[in-house]
Amino acid sequence: MVLAMEKNIFTHLWTPKSVFFFIVLFYLFAAFVQFSFTQTNEIDGMYFGLPIMQTGDEPHYYATLYSLVNDHDFYMTNNYNNALLENGGDLGTKQLPLFDRHTRLYDSAEKTVTDIPFIDETHLDLSKIPQGDSVIKEIPGHPLGLPFFAFLFLWPLKNTAFLEHAALFLTLFFSVLALYFFYKTLLYYHMDEKKALLYTFILACATQYWHYSKTFWAEPYLASFVILSWYLLLVKKTWWSSLLAGTLLGFGFLMKYPFVLIIFSFFLWLFFACWQKENRKNAMKNFFLLCIPLLTSLLVVFYLNSFLTGTIFGFNQADAVHFVLPFGAIIRWLFDPTFGLFLFSPVLILGIVGTFSLWKERRYEMLTFSVGFLLYFLFWTSYIVSQYGGGGYSARYLLPILPFLVILLSFSGFETSNRKTLKSLFYMLLVVSFLINTLAAFAYPAFSGYSFVVSLEKIFSFIKDFF
Repeated sequence: MVLAMEKNIFTHLWTPKSVFFFIVLFYLFAAFVQFSFTQTNEIDGMYFGLPIMQTGDEPHYYATLYSLVNDHDFYMTNNYNNALLENGGDLGTKQLPLFDRHTRLYDSAEKTVTDIPFIDETHLDLSKIPQGDSVIKEIPGHPLGLPFFAFLFLWPLKNTAFLEHAALFLTLFFSVLALYFFYKTLLYYHMDEKKALLYTFILACATQYWHYSKTFWAEPYLASFVILSWYLLLVKKTWWSSLLAGTLLGFGFLMKYPFVLIIFSFFLWLFFACWQKENRKNAMKNFFLLCIPLLTSLLVVFYLNSFLTGTIFGFNQADAVHFVLPFGAIIRWLFDPTFGLFLFSPVLILGIVGTFSLWKERRYEMLTFSVGFLLYFLFWTSYIVSQYGGGGYSARYLLPILPFLVILLSFSGFETSNRKTLKSLFYMLLVVSFLINTLAAFAYPAFSGYSFVVSLEKIFSFIKDFF
């Protein structure tokens, strides 16, 4: 009788409304309650209040957003000078070192873009920064896609103190919105509400998706765009959903050029759909509608390249694109104690089993999406700049492939396995993944660029001293 009552209570709690209520509650709580950190990322207390940008390139993306909203341009000298020399808010709340400028120099007369030279390994030659009305302009060193996308929503906040917080809430909004449509996609695949809720919860709270949902990085948007486009193209299959999916994927390309490899998967899937007799006409129409915004985003990139360099193929940082064999890097990206994808979310390893079921049940989807996601994975693991890490917390660049990995996991069937050992292994790894990513969500600077062991030592040392 007691077991029956417990099962009845669980059934009433495990509903879409209650699960999403707790997910939103978790996400908001982790946004408002944070560990606070010193300039060297040592924990020095607790922070209660509106979320602020704390790590990596976030302040530099934000500086471009700040310039777009308040100055209506992307010339950055006044913004960096104001933030670094006058303690202005152009780079957000976190104070950065004087020489921390993620910018390049644009010669508007010669149509050339060059890096700011270094005096030594850590200090830029600030004498090269343009002064006054000059043909040399200081422009962002990162793609404009993320700040421009945020600008479309946040431009009414010009000259207000809420822009930084709103930028983070915008990421949070798209992350949660995508989780709802991830649930709808899983429901489409499995026709099982509890299964769809379980794997939505796994993506939301037992993977790196939670950690990045409250940051101003491009990757949480890319993951959200993958989820939303997957639903729009594979589930809805209407003309407007194809156009909207193309728009989202196009913005993803503007945020990170390698994202085109994942876009290729959607193209490939629609291409196969066009060759099937059933709904061939509709698939061809959706294919062309998908192309319209994607080609528009490519033309935008060509225009910016031409504007800045005089040639449409003058891609930013193209000179740094070199590749090497990724064999050692693959192990590091998956199991490294600082950047390992599976080390920080071990439950995802079990998704390997799901590849066989997905191949058996949905061969076209398994084939087409494996190609794009595998190419994206191989790009980052063989790209010489990222051979030794994911650029943040646990393989940040691989965040867009997380939805695909969780879908594979959902086809593994571990949660309903008749073998108690396999079922226990699944739930044990799920609990471990949840605990790791909960810690990272509340103390993410402690995990960004630090090994798993060092990160835990920092947190437990602070907790011990606190009590």
